[in-house]
Amino acid sequence: LIPVMSSFIAAESMHPITKAWLQRAVDHWSTPTESRNDLGFFWVHFLFRKTVAEDEQEGNEQARDAWRKVPKVSGEYSVVGPHFWVPYEPRLRPPPTQELQRTIESEWETPMWKLTNHEVKLDTVGPESTYWRLLEATREKARAHANNYGSCGSSGSIGPALSLLNTRTSAEVVRRLLAHGNDTGCH
Repeated sequence: LIPVMSSFIAAESMHPITKAWLQRAVDHWSTPTESRNDLGFFWVHFLFRKTVAEDEQEGNEQARDAWRKVPKVSGEYSVVGPHFWVPYEPRLRPPPTQELQRTIESEWETPMWKLTNHEVKLDTVGPESTYWRLLEATREKARAHANNYGSCGSSGSIGPALSLLNTRTSAEVVRRLLAHGNDTGCH
């Protein structure tokens, strides 16, 4: 069991979980290759599990105590939560089914959805696609937020990302979200 989806981690600076997790990663990668356990593709997740383990010998007490307080959200594929849109291609490329349209319109409990991975390319989907409709619904929500909290530079600034969503056309926003780069878009 992997206890965390590392794509969407947020924490305060110097949080006990991230401090202990980082130290575990440094220790792991500082071990010579011939002596280091090969944790495979999910190495980040396995180190996290060890960091918050209930086993007193393996886990970090402060990290474990902090992790117990975190609300848990399912990472199961196709279930409400961050992996709801898996499998990506058949769910995001065509127009939304009634079920998916309802989710787009009313599911705001999940703080963030993972919409693709390195194997799925959605840069050619059209405006009728579930993907595009989801981006549009998100942009509408961001615009409403921006209208309530002002533009960049004012008190309660929404920041440059939401400002972009609020001031550009749909095509410009989608082009920006799909652009290769370091701060937004596909990597």
